[in-house]
Amino acid sequence: MNMRLLRLISLWVMPIVFWAIGTTVQAADTTPPTGSVLINNGAVVTNTASVTLTLSATDNAGTVSKMRFSNTGTDFSTAKIYVYATTKSWTLTIGDGAKTVYAQFKDRTGNWSLSFTDTIVLDTTAPPPGFVTVSGINFMRNGNQYFFGGTNNYYIIYKSTDMVDDLLTTASSNNLKVIRTWGFIDIGNQDGSNSIDGAGKKDSIYFHYWDGTAPAFNDGPDGIQKLDYVIWKAGQLGIQLIIPFVNNWREFGGMDQYVRWKGGNYHDEFYSDATIKQWYKDYIAHLVNRVNPLTGLAYKDDPTILAWELANEPRCYGSGAPGDYITSSNCNTTLLTQWVSEMSAHVKSIDIHHLIAVGDEGFYCALGSSNWIENCSQGVDTVAFSSLSTVDFMGFHLYPDFWGETPAWGTDWITRHIIDGHNIGKPVLLGEFGIQDKSQRDSIYTTWTKTLYDNNGNGDLFWMLAASGYPDYDGFTLYCPSSTCTLLNDHAQQMAVKH
Repeated sequence: MNMRLLRLISLWVMPIVFWAIGTTVQAADTTPPTGSVLINNGAVVTNTASVTLTLSATDNAGTVSKMRFSNTGTDFSTAKIYVYATTKSWTLTIGDGAKTVYAQFKDRTGNWSLSFTDTIVLDTTAPPPGFVTVSGINFMRNGNQYFFGGTNNYYIIYKSTDMVDDLLTTASSNNLKVIRTWGFIDIGNQDGSNSIDGAGKKDSIYFHYWDGTAPAFNDGPDGIQKLDYVIWKAGQLGIQLIIPFVNNWREFGGMDQYVRWKGGNYHDEFYSDATIKQWYKDYIAHLVNRVNPLTGLAYKDDPTILAWELANEPRCYGSGAPGDYITSSNCNTTLLTQWVSEMSAHVKSIDIHHLIAVGDEGFYCALGSSNWIENCSQGVDTVAFSSLSTVDFMGFHLYPDFWGETPAWGTDWITRHIIDGHNIGKPVLLGEFGIQDKSQRDSIYTTWTKTLYDNNGNGDLFWMLAASGYPDYDGFTLYCPSSTCTLLNDHAQQMAVKH
């Protein structure tokens, strides 16, 4: 063969061979994007059909380019297609009830994803008269800003009707129109054995017990019917109630009683154990949906209840008494905030009218702080709790005697919480406060209540009012008439006319 011709052929063929060797056939992309959609940042309820969708989508082979939406999930073939974005204004279908939005995403190859969904309850019906709502940093009632001074009392849920009447009448006559009281008496077995809190029952009364296989509810006259009467009588006197669902402390059973039912080892299993969490949800549903035979109303439909609290003073730590449960190394602010988010959403899903709060003491989470009240050590981050969309207002407590602080520190504690809560955009309630030194009490309470009033705090509830003759077990009990009762009566009247 002509060597010159062979060389020319080689020069022409070799690049083609090398190109073929170095080139692979790209397989067609058939994998659709993955993504998510949230309505109003995961809110449970909305009072308007106009919502904002928060969107997230990724694709394994490139960029997500398009998106489309549906209120039914069946009309995507005719749905308008939008350029992909991380937010989208959307309108729900008319009519109150649960509404689901369906979102699909498309990659540059043309693959449409399956539907991703989120659901929200549309409730455009104004709450019945008497319900307290929130508007920005304000409580509202019957169209007006609502400020109040009130009190706490735990024993009315198990004492005689005469004692209930006495306490509530005393509160009403002293303009204490909001009372915080317990919604729980958790015991061991039905006979009171295996109870965390001594004999368990309170004057033979109990609400929630272990029936041998699972927690059960006592709806009888020695059970939740006692709470029925408190709600009915309070309504008759124009008093509203704030009711926590469980106690962090051993008194009345509380969280440790749930852990004992389960056979657990740690106090904080109440926040993490799936079975315990479901038992707690079941109790909430039972209470909220209960129809009060004295009023004819389900608890969830009764404006006498101002708000529910998820717990009284939730922390990683329980009472620490012999036989109580210790805290595991897994408890932290992340766990408690997740629990608050889950449980507040649960309450909102079954009670669309009432306000929801946490019931915490208002501890902060500032890493590096040397103060146990502020260094995250209790698992409480009141700012994170109150920032959740399913929590309606910030609550906090104030006990310098117990916390190793001064009354002056307490004045600053009040101011800080009002500022922080209002900066979040929520009302702020001082849910408990107390000083044991009776010689200084009037002066201190005057300063604290004035501080709250001057800084536009939305409400306060002192610990605690008791009827004459009831023992002062903890050193904080207040009786009327007294000079302290008079100054708190005056404060409550001042709050009631504040606008």
